[in-house]
Amino acid sequence: MAIQEALVYEGQKPTKEELAEVASADKRSVNFDDIPEMTEEEMAVVALMAQKRRNARKKKTVSIRLPQDAIDKAKSMLGEGYTTVLGRVLVMALDRPDIIKKCL
Repeated sequence: MAIQEALVYEGQKPTKEELAEVASADKRSVNFDDIPEMTEEEMAVVALMAQKRRNARKKKTVSIRLPQDAIDKAKSMLGEGYTTVLGRVLVMALDRPDIIKKCL
C-alpha cells in the first residue's frame, strides 16, 4: 500500500474523490506487525518535540492599522478566514527580501 501525503489548509474543502478515498480507507485494516513499540525514552523525546511544535504554532494577537480598501479587498477575495490567509501572505512576504525592499 502506498503512502499518500497532502497539504490541507484551514477552510479548504476536500474534493469528492478525496472524500471517497477517505471513506474507502476507513474500511481497510491496519497492520501494526512491522511497527516496534516505543520505549519510554522515545516517547519522552516525541512528547518534547510535540510540545515544541505546539509552542511554535501558537499565535499572538496584534493590532495593525490597514487601509479600509485593503480590508475590503481581502474580505471579498478570500471570504471567511481571510485573516488566516493574510497571516500566511505576511509570512511568505517576510521571507522575500525583494518584496520587503519594494515596500520600504
